[in-house]
Amino acid sequence: MVGADGSGKSAALEAYHAMTARNQRGPLTQLHDRAGRTLLCDHAEFAMGKVGSLPIYVDVYALPGRAEAELARRIVLSGCHGFIFVADSRSFAYRKTRELFEELERYLAGRNRNMESAALVALVTHSDKGKSSSNKIEIMLRKQLKRDRLIRVGLDTRERVGEAIKKAAALALSREKEELEAQRAGKPPPRVKIPGHLIGDIERAHEIYLRAAGLAGSAFSPHSDSFMGQVLLELGAADPDDVEEALSLKAKALDIGLDVGVDEILAKQDKVDPELLPRARRVRHCVEVIHEEVLFGRIASELDVIPFSRVKRALTLQVKRNFQHSLDHILSRAGQMTRLGRRRVLERLVELHVEELRRDQQDERRGQLAVAADMTPRGGLPLFGEVAVNLGLITRKQAEEAVSEQKNMRERGSRRFIGQILRARGYLNDDEIPLVCRALETKIADDRIEGYRILRSLGRGNMALVFAARQLNLDRIVALKILDPKLLFDDDFINRFHQEAMAAARLNHSNMVQAYDVGSCQDLHYFAMEYVSGVTVQEMIDDTGYIDPDTAIDIIVQAARALDHAAKHDLVHRDVKPGNLMVNRDGVAKLCDLGLAKRTDEASDERLVLGSPFYISPEQIQALDDVDVRADIYSLGATWFHMLTGRPPFRGSTPEEICLHHLQDPVPDPRNLAPGITQEITPILYRMMSKEREARYQSAGEIVRDLLRVRKDAGSDERTEALAEYIERAYPRREDW
Repeated sequence: MVGADGSGKSAALEAYHAMTARNQRGPLTQLHDRAGRTLLCDHAEFAMGKVGSLPIYVDVYALPGRAEAELARRIVLSGCHGFIFVADSRSFAYRKTRELFEELERYLAGRNRNMESAALVALVTHSDKGKSSSNKIEIMLRKQLKRDRLIRVGLDTRERVGEAIKKAAALALSREKEELEAQRAGKPPPRVKIPGHLIGDIERAHEIYLRAAGLAGSAFSPHSDSFMGQVLLELGAADPDDVEEALSLKAKALDIGLDVGVDEILAKQDKVDPELLPRARRVRHCVEVIHEEVLFGRIASELDVIPFSRVKRALTLQVKRNFQHSLDHILSRAGQMTRLGRRRVLERLVELHVEELRRDQQDERRGQLAVAADMTPRGGLPLFGEVAVNLGLITRKQAEEAVSEQKNMRERGSRRFIGQILRARGYLNDDEIPLVCRALETKIADDRIEGYRILRSLGRGNMALVFAARQLNLDRIVALKILDPKLLFDDDFINRFHQEAMAAARLNHSNMVQAYDVGSCQDLHYFAMEYVSGVTVQEMIDDTGYIDPDTAIDIIVQAARALDHAAKHDLVHRDVKPGNLMVNRDGVAKLCDLGLAKRTDEASDERLVLGSPFYISPEQIQALDDVDVRADIYSLGATWFHMLTGRPPFRGSTPEEICLHHLQDPVPDPRNLAPGITQEITPILYRMMSKEREARYQSAGEIVRDLLRVRKDAGSDERTEALAEYIERAYPRREDW
């Protein structure tokens, strides 16, 4: 049953269920919100006699009519063969009724059906018999359907509803024979094209669900106003302070018996983006649908209705098909779930749904955004394993088996990431691992690293997530790098991450970011280093278009001093670029992100091309194994070129094209691209970027020497003070600690 809110769908189903003999019906299951509105669907199963010796059962669903509930309607409709459009004939309901009718028409067209060829019946409610001929709704319906498929509901509601259900079932049996035979044979359900806007909403909702449910587990509920507040924040539709205030008002309203949504409060106060609000409601509803689907599968597995492995396969199919089909439909169609088994699952699903609503109301009385769930691993599970369990991708028993194997390996002197063990045992596949990693990524460090308190995200580097954190024992702010979850499966990257930490630890120079601490906790590898309050050179270029030649020389002199210090400790950076150069609030340039650093006194058979295409040296492109500081000098020259002109020296549509320019083309004359560049500095720049490394400066110290000949005060205290004043003026402090 499809129709606008208030059309009487739920009441019609309840009436027919009540008049049907107990032995001819299953239980009526309803998933409602606290206001009593249909959230996902109302459902009941009815016995409709036999065809020969084959008993016929009909599942009847009453679907929500709100605009944001499109996914709930489509996911149920995909398993239906007959349709009842419940048309509210009252004049004020005309627009919404017409919109739902047009949506149903588009959906059926996606299944190669029109209104006449589909097993469709219209049930006209709130009808005034005396005005039926002039009723706009009935006029619209008569254009699409024959008169015998229009049923008007008056005082004989129950009988007429039963008539509509039986007529739709009969039409389905006669018109959908081919599809019904395919279903009996267990063939996969047909695909229906999903509207582009809905795909975007589903993908965003799935992303939010993975993060929230992956960490909260059984404590997660998407039905609360608190969660709605989080969705508004995720989409940038409202400010955090305004959401907090609205939640506080919501709590006060509950105390006096009023239940008004936080989105409604914000809308009335004009504190929410009116263009983003409808999408926030759609996304939240998509999360609710996804949540109930995952919960359905988890219950089916826990009650031993369906083996866990089959539930997993069905859930994976759902994700790949953007939740086009319900888990109930997929499993029933494949003959993997009996009617009685499904009843048990639905009964338990309703129980858990009621518990969630009760818990939500208790939380909302506190008037705050939902706090992150307790992150302490339960049962000794590392965070990766706990998240995989919460997402329903593995059982707790499987996770515990992996932890046990991990412990045994450690006792034998070897180490292995729990995700690798789960994959090796066949518990997680390559499609599921990214889901866990995505769930971990944005909140991976929520107070998970012992000795540190995470303050906020700073972004990501080549292979790590970067956070501002407080080191508790020394009460200082640090930059905390945590290895990207997807790289935990690659031992080479783990080694490279620790190599960066060890490389930084050996260096102590005012123009290099200082290393403080390195370690691992709950299978998460971290590296704490100096927090630089300031701005990257890349940000300076982006904001002003280019950097004036004098300021650029000040920064390059300091960066060259850092590279010279690294070279004296047998280290080559291998990824010098504007994004890896920072200027702090004292006007001091800092070279950071030693993620690709390598000791020049270590043998290596590495043949990987490492570096950023816009700044990479020819020998790195050729993957030579004796890369030294001269590669960094080339990259520093390319960075200087970008600072002076506002563009990299070579550009192209692909990394390969850019690399080919580095190998073959002469460096453009920067004086043709930006003003103020003098003849004195171009020879230095060209020498830094010579194709043959023998023709370049052989040490970074030589660059400092030549630049000081051009500008004696380059990088001096007076110049750094001037740069500090500019940074403070142009980039106000963002830190709130």
